[in-house]
Amino acid sequence: KKIDMQNLGAYIVTRIYGFSEDDALKVRKAYCQVVIGKYDSAVAVIDKNSMGKKEPVNVYLKAVAYEHKGDHLRALQHYHFTIVADNTIAEAYKKRGIYRQELKEWQNSVDDLTTYLKFYPDTWLINKIRGVSYYHLNRFPEAISDYTKYLKYDTANNEVRGYRGMAYLKANQPLSAYLDFAA
Repeated sequence: KKIDMQNLGAYIVTRIYGFSEDDALKVRKAYCQVVIGKYDSAVAVIDKNSMGKKEPVNVYLKAVAYEHKGDHLRALQHYHFTIVADNTIAEAYKKRGIYRQELKEWQNSVDDLTTYLKFYPDTWLINKIRGVSYYHLNRFPEAISDYTKYLKYDTANNEVRGYRGMAYLKANQPLSAYLDFAA
């Protein structure tokens, strides 16, 4: 949640200039309400500003509010709307990719997480997440590649090593699978 709030806050700071004083105040108020856990109040404030439902700040704020509230279907919808409103918000791609993975929309998940990695190629944790989607798509070489990239940074993660071992096994590479399982 802290990382979500940092990313959202940074985005707000870059967008808020040029807003009317009243709208800027509403955005700041909604942000503060999300921080303290008053998600419904934050959404209500955003719905009252004059910038409309397509303003990226509004949609992104609502996506985070819905996610933190636990309303994951609305969060997914609003992360999608966020990307439609501003396709430069990398965090929206990451969140939508994770939600799509939970819905077993494997290819859509891969697409979103790949887009996120274009913004931040060194975010090795995303390789672990995307590797799961590749595995479920039976794209074992890509899954192995993602798990290997992840394991360069977290060599002690036996869970991911096991995932990679299974991918090796499915890719008909039993020796490599054995090495991962033995480790």
